[in-house]
Amino acid sequence: MIDRKKIKKCPLCGSEAIEHIMGDHVSKLRGTAHDVPQSICHKCGEIFLGPDSLEVIRSQEQELKIVGKTGKFARRIPLSL
Repeated sequence: MIDRKKIKKCPLCGSEAIEHIMGDHVSKLRGTAHDVPQSICHKCGEIFLGPDSLEVIRSQEQELKIVGKTGKFARRIPLSL
């Protein structure tokens, strides 16, 4: 896996216009958006995720729960007493 923090040049188009940001990434599997660290090439638009991004997605995915067989998702919200 590519360490996105070390990307200085886009491996697809060769551009050096790389920015490391926090931004929404929509999961193709579930269609949910996650605010994750990512790197983006401003020339070709490619987005690179790294291990730190995947950790955030995994932890947020664990909070999601499939409700029945409808394919809908519900976020578990801790109740404070």
